[in-house]
Amino acid sequence: METRLEVQHDNRYIYFYPIDKSIVKFGSTDFSPELMQLIVSTTWRIRYDKGIPKYIVSSSLRRSLHQVVYDFYNGYDASKKASKNGYVIDHIDHDGFNCKIQNLSLLLKIDNTIKGFYFDLQMEKMVPIMSLRAYNVQSSHTFQIVITFNKDFVFGKLNHIIDTMYLLYSYDYDIVIQDGVTILKFFKEKNLFTITELQKNLRNKKLYVMSPEQILYFGKAGLKSIETQKTQ
Repeated sequence: METRLEVQHDNRYIYFYPIDKSIVKFGSTDFSPELMQLIVSTTWRIRYDKGIPKYIVSSSLRRSLHQVVYDFYNGYDASKKASKNGYVIDHIDHDGFNCKIQNLSLLLKIDNTIKGFYFDLQMEKMVPIMSLRAYNVQSSHTFQIVITFNKDFVFGKLNHIIDTMYLLYSYDYDIVIQDGVTILKFFKEKNLFTITELQKNLRNKKLYVMSPEQILYFGKAGLKSIETQKTQ
């Protein structure tokens, strides 16, 4: 089975669409003139795994789109060098068609397999309660976890309903995944919590919490600053 793709861009992202419209799924990556020139120099198709669309690949380059994008930002053959050391390029959100650089990071192959069997599945199961997304912030070489709550969670001390929580990380994807698993387990059974209770279970102790009224920042020493938001 082969599905060829056409390429378009909107000066922000590059999009890959099935030419024959046989499937509605499409891929994307970040736009730059140099990357666009590389991409349109070859043809792209969908690679299937047991009949399921898996990745976007180029036969002439003998590479997947995520490998081309990763190397574009990290140096020629960076992915091949990493592969020799047992690493693969992980799609952070488990979507092989999302090849934006913020969604790509190196991970040991065995950890990538474990992530696929547990962490990615648990994220999907938790959607009625919360949405957890991690991002590779390439420009600053940091990671960020963003948690959006889909049901009411109350932050105990100040009695606020929490909308969103942000955790900022140094460039260590392993810690991001470890904390992601911990967060999913933590909120599975809770409606009321304190930051101290959450912090003691996380590798990262720095996080931001947003409610409709306030932005709260918590560091290792606890609550450090409160910025009041004016509401209409």
